[in-house]
Amino acid sequence: MEFKSEFQELRLYRDNQLVRPITPGRQITEQSIDSPSMTFVDEAYSGWYVYEAQVFTTGQMYRFEVYDAREPGRVHKSIAVPANSKLIQQIRRDFDVLSK
Repeated sequence: MEFKSEFQELRLYRDNQLVRPITPGRQITEQSIDSPSMTFVDEAYSGWYVYEAQVFTTGQMYRFEVYDAREPGRVHKSIAVPANSKLIQQIRRDFDVLSK
């Protein structure tokens, strides 16, 4: 979780091909701390995206691009995840168990 900007959208690419989510979305997320020494309240947009599990069963490279609402056409953060990463391998194992 990263509270640094106003979330606009997430794009997932598998082998440089854009993958459409089942459910794209963003919602207001509130963070608040109330203690004797300080009070902090903030609201920001956060994202919630759902993809078909099959998206991760093939492909060699996945790239997640996060876009900031303050600069909608510019990638705020790009994260590349190779197929041999622990994350993708775990998703593939989990999906393999579910498909049997």
